[in-house]
Amino acid sequence: MSSMTVTVSGYLGNTPVLRQTSAGTHWVRFSLACNASYRDASGNWTSGETTWFNCKAWGTFAVNIAESLHKGDPCLLYTSDAADERSS
Repeated sequence: MSSMTVTVSGYLGNTPVLRQTSAGTHWVRFSLACNASYRDASGNWTSGETTWFNCKAWGTFAVNIAESLHKGDPCLLYTSDAADERSS
């Protein structure tokens, strides 16, 4: 498994809901939508295809997210660990 850093700028697709494991650890799941904007041949701004990221956070960070962020809020996601690798 390799390590990489990923930074994504987008908008929350849902309001994060705080949950708790049976051991008492807090966690939250949320989605982040982003799309690339570019200028077309006429010079007009055009939005590209939307890419969705499914995210999880744990512990006090999860509590902070659940108390601070809501659906539609702009969000900057930074991670230095892509834990779930999938290939097609």
